Amino acid sequence: MCLSRDPVAILHFLGMKVEGFWTEPFESVEALFDYTTTCRLFYVREAADGDTEADTNEAGVLGGEEGRKKLKSNDRRRMKGRPVYRRWVNEFIPGIREEGKFIRRGPGTSIEEVRSMVRDEAFARFFVEVDYNKRLREWQLQKDSERMKSLLKELIPSTIDSPLRACLLAAMRKIVMEDDLSYGFSPMGLRKADGFYDVEAVSAFVRENMERVGQVAWSQQLQRAQEAIRMKACSKNVEEAMSEQLP
Repeated sequence: MCLSRDPVAILHFLGMKVEGFWTEPFESVEALFDYTTTCRLFYVREAADGDTEADTNEAGVLGGEEGRKKLKSNDRRRMKGRPVYRRWVNEFIPGIREEGKFIRRGPGTSIEEVRSMVRDEAFARFFVEVDYNKRLREWQLQKDSERMKSLLKELIPSTIDSPLRACLLAAMRKIVMEDDLSYGFSPMGLRKADGFYDVEAVSAFVRENMERVGQVAWSQQLQRAQEAIRMKACSKNVEEAMSEQLP
């Protein structure tokens, strides 16, 4: 989320100097890299020691061969197309690590600890906590819905005849996720007090009512199909009657 549209405010938040660095270009790539290290949040991670779990949970810039292995797809594209970024990863970070600069160890260096610290400081400085929590809840609810769609699909056996299974799955999603009462089943008790789905309650509901929901949903499907056929036949009869009246 946007903390501020004032770049100077953001640089001050990061602990970086503005005077002498804002109006003129950097003298060299090395000067740009050196300026980056003045950020109060910048530090270099020690080279991976084989402890995958600990390494994954540690914050800080890795760089070098180990850093290249952990780059995401968009960063790998930057490595190919941006020579300055390539020098940052391949040369600058390994170089200052060898010199023992900007290396932190111990408490306060995990990803969760650093993230929590920065979040709390951003709340205090930019007054965005309410908006942040609102957006976070919206994102969490969206992810919860996505997980529920997958869960419902997993709960309905793949051995059921394909048309019936598709009909049953659609009905379950409407009942559980859209509070649809047209099938004669109530979704009460399928969500927790905080608005998120109760996985155990949903799983029990699906298992206990799968057969009956399937019967009702399939019956409604057949009724809709028969109505569509009837309407099509009526339309055809009207067209034939009108054609007979034409000269």
